[in-house]
Amino acid sequence: MTRKISVLLAAVLMLSACGAPKATDATSSATKKVPAWDSPAAAAPKAEVEALKAKVLDICRRANLPSMQVCYTEPGKTIAFTVTNEEFYAVPEHAKYLFRPLDNQTQYEACSISKVPLSYLACKMADEGKIDLDKPLYDYFPQILGYFADGQDLERVKRLTPRICMTHRTGLDNKTYKEKQMEFKFPEGEYHYSGPGIFLLQRTLEHIWGEPLYDYSKRELFDPLGMHHTNYTWQSYNDTLSPYGFLTDTVTFNKWGRDGKPRANAAYSMRTTAEEFTKFLYFWMDGADLSPEMYKAMTEKYVLAIDGGEVGKAYRGLGWVVCEDAELGHFIYHGASNRSFRGMMGCFPEQRRTFVYFFNGTSENYNVHGPMTQAILGTSGFATPWRSGKALPVK
Repeated sequence: MTRKISVLLAAVLMLSACGAPKATDATSSATKKVPAWDSPAAAAPKAEVEALKAKVLDICRRANLPSMQVCYTEPGKTIAFTVTNEEFYAVPEHAKYLFRPLDNQTQYEACSISKVPLSYLACKMADEGKIDLDKPLYDYFPQILGYFADGQDLERVKRLTPRICMTHRTGLDNKTYKEKQMEFKFPEGEYHYSGPGIFLLQRTLEHIWGEPLYDYSKRELFDPLGMHHTNYTWQSYNDTLSPYGFLTDTVTFNKWGRDGKPRANAAYSMRTTAEEFTKFLYFWMDGADLSPEMYKAMTEKYVLAIDGGEVGKAYRGLGWVVCEDAELGHFIYHGASNRSFRGMMGCFPEQRRTFVYFFNGTSENYNVHGPMTQAILGTSGFATPWRSGKALPVK
């Protein structure tokens, strides 16, 4: 990036977590903003923190979830904690998978939230003139043709652009990322959630960068923001920092990515903590080192994704979901859902509020997000797509 956040700023970012004033990069003629991250040093009153922890632990117990990690911020206030459901881990066949105490440094699978940083990196590249969001991926990376099954419309493949991929209008089946197996399932231009489009964008960017996503994202984004344990591929420290995920339906556990999935795939996973990802959200709210035009483009309402009627509507932006809610107003968010991990993050730029939470269980098809947003935000109404599922049992 032509306007990298300097190592000095990364240090200042960490200091800002303790209330240090913002600083500028003396090596640059432009003033660069440091995310105004209110750290646990500016934590909420203990009684307020404990009250929210109690609500979250109750949700975990009722949904039979192993644990939950939460970070909520608003101006002058941070609430960050991790709760462990001791009742879950008291079961003998579960206990052996609790290999270390779970805390705020525990790295959870962020699942599809991984699409957001990748989309940001693509937009940053476009801002620097290194890629055109409306130019076909094929023009940069002709090898994308090799990912498609026999009989697919290769001329249609050649029309896929970064903007189409980030707004989920590829029409691709959301099932496979393997070479010679991708298939078009939906009409061209329609909205249908599709991770393979994000993966094709990733492969194109890697070709332009000349290096893997893990290396580029670490150097250009995560390390400068102090997100030193956020990653797209399994690292040695994940052996002790990443918990097992629980598959309720089969009562089995896994550590996705450690074995058999060495390649980074920004379409469906990364590992991070709730606090580390909050740093990215504050970076975003402070302009994300983007031009005003590109910053606005990332949250344009490109295509209707969810129509909640009077409750509100959700649209696909570039990597985000852009929501207009009758009760909460304008905000951006993205959900997280893989086989044995779930979560959600949200950002209210005008109010400078954020929330991130992760849990390592499938919740037996319970509606966990409704109770969680009720506990954190005071309403469960916003999450139109998360209203389905069984009501939590009373315990």
